[in-house]
Amino acid sequence: MPEISQTPRAAELLNATYICCTKYRHEFVMPEHLLHSFLNDDVFLGTLEFYNNEHNLLAMVEEH
Repeated sequence: MPEISQTPRAAELLNATYICCTKYRHEFVMPEHLLHSFLNDDVFLGTLEFYNNEHNLLAMVEEH
């Protein structure tokens, strides 16, 4: 099976996710850390704004 290479953007987002995890002194990387990284990413926020906005998404995440 061929190896799937990581793009620089994916590496950047995963690194931000790891930094978020360590910032809060969590032992494991969780989906919430990844979401936090996406919500701090301008490209993601631009795409999100096209469909919705980050305030509505954040409210829905906090609600559940």
